[in-house]
Amino acid sequence: MRRRRRACGPALAALAALSAVGGVAAPAHAQQEPAAAATTAAPALSDPDSLFNRAYAAWADGRADDAIADYTRAVALRPEFSEAYFHRAVAYHAKGDHARALEDFGRVVGIRPDVAETYLRRAVIYREQGRSADARAELEVAEAKATAKAAKATAKAAKAAQEQAKGRESAPRAQAQAQAQARARAALLRGVALERGHLAFARGDFAGALAQYDRAVALALPRMSRANAGPYPASAGPYAARAAAYLRLARYDEALADCEAGLASKPGDPTLLEVQKRATEKRQQGALENFPP
Repeated sequence: MRRRRRACGPALAALAALSAVGGVAAPAHAQQEPAAAATTAAPALSDPDSLFNRAYAAWADGRADDAIADYTRAVALRPEFSEAYFHRAVAYHAKGDHARALEDFGRVVGIRPDVAETYLRRAVIYREQGRSADARAELEVAEAKATAKAAKATAKAAKAAQEQAKGRESAPRAQAQAQAQARARAALLRGVALERGHLAFARGDFAGALAQYDRAVALALPRMSRANAGPYPASAGPYAARAAAYLRLARYDEALADCEAGLASKPGDPTLLEVQKRATEKRQQGALENFPP
């Protein structure tokens, strides 16, 4: 999800990638007129959308516990609030509470079984728990659902292009929406490829991991600001993962090339810098071993 909910508007229809939003500064009169401020804030405490917005902003500020508290209030008022369950699960996962995260993701599946990212998120947790078979099964479901939605998004984009060619005013907006949906699906498929690569890497199948990381790099999006960051690494992430696979396969020049590409997107990334250091050392060592006596 890339936008906060409007307290007075309709509910957003779908879940998308988790993102952060900037905190909202208190108005200048907040301290001067406490009574008025309290009166204004009171309705938000009984409105699920306003609670969701406040939780969303708290998460962006790094206040996971405050976010969880407001998401909990929101679902108490709206038991079918799938977005709130989803984001609460993300917060629980970030805190290392796998049990509660899985419980909330299960609720999302029960309410909105079409949300592909939920299955991807569960796959990440299962991998972290060492449940490789469960992780692979979740990735299969995530990819199938994301692919189906990608096909629909592509069809919508084509239709919007046709409408635009006919000069219809609604066409540009429809085309922009279809393109945004296609980008979201590509980002999710990138996450699926990364997770499959991580699973292969963990079992020592570095060639298999490399194949998945190749796919993730092909789907990598330009790095976004914090306000639009997705739940999975931006363009630097696939390069870092693939560089590590190249390193294990003793393909040091390719590892270094990926490190450079990743660092261009995310300067100072510690994983990329570490792989770069090791690949440089290994390449130099190989050069010395092959130096003629």
